Amino acid sequence: MTIPVHIPDGLARQAADRGLDVEQYVKQILEEAAAQPVLPPSPRLTREEMAECLAGLSQFSSQIPDFPDSALTREFIYGDHD
Repeated sequence: MTIPVHIPDGLARQAADRGLDVEQYVKQILEEAAAQPVLPPSPRLTREEMAECLAGLSQFSSQIPDFPDSALTREFIYGDHD
């Protein structure tokens, strides 16, 4: 099947940078995109389901130890390198 397509200058430059003509490059892009699996849409949770999920996550939050402020310093995070 053939369809007319406006090719932006940037895409033409990308093709040239790869040593391909625009037609080859666009064909390659389309083939790669078509080979990607199509993921089904994620199911939407109802408010009740979301509340239940969050309640489950927070169930043991009181058992999480306090996070000291000193752990949020640059020196603590990047202490092993600059």
